[in-house]
Amino acid sequence: MGATFDSVEELLHATKVAGELRMAICVAKTKAELLSDSDDITLLQGALEEIARELSETLDKHKL
Repeated sequence: MGATFDSVEELLHATKVAGELRMAICVAKTKAELLSDSDDITLLQGALEEIARELSETLDKHKL
């Protein structure tokens, strides 16, 4: 089924982590959409590297 939590604190922490990950994904999606019409390969490559780094930092922050 789903995860169970031993305390309200664990549930709050899990909710916070999920919210931060959701926000990071939304930011990445927005950046990608804004740059999707660009023909500048260097700009696109730099943006993708930045998106990857930001998502990696968010995951690492929570040891995921």
